[in-house]
Amino acid sequence: MTSSVTFKSTKNEAYDFKAIFQQLINMEHFRALVSDGFWYFICQEFKDKTQYEAHCEFLLDRMAANFVSYQLVEGPTLPAEGKRKYFAKLYNHLAQAIYHALKLAFPKTGNIICTGTTKRKLLNCFSLLFTGVTVHSASFAKWSDQREAGANEQIDKNLTLADIKRPEGGGPIKSK
Repeated sequence: MTSSVTFKSTKNEAYDFKAIFQQLINMEHFRALVSDGFWYFICQEFKDKTQYEAHCEFLLDRMAANFVSYQLVEGPTLPAEGKRKYFAKLYNHLAQAIYHALKLAFPKTGNIICTGTTKRKLLNCFSLLFTGVTVHSASFAKWSDQREAGANEQIDKNLTLADIKRPEGGGPIKSK
């Protein structure tokens, strides 16, 4: 996800925005928003909306609670200006994370998921939920369609959610 964000700092900024960004997306609040947003998007786009209306309301309530607690996160390494920049584009970060989760969860439906239309629907959905308006100028042009890999890690194009596991003791999720 970091490849889609510009980390330009002015001379007056006494913090590393990339470090703040990474710290914020690694928080449990963000994972909860991605999880609930994932299921909300599936219910909205791929299921009968009337049948799943109660599920959507439940997910929206939970997302709202997580969003509020996420914005209240405090810490000495989280300057207010860095948080403001991050939360101004939260809808984009969330839409991109859900896009990648959809690709991992449903690898055989790439012809449906890996399209500009799906990316636009994700941006429209989450910009409306988190800003109150559909941000048509939001771009997905910098979204990576490849899983980011470290210098010594090979990218496995057949990777699915079944291949992902959380290491013992917590920490970031790694592929097998």
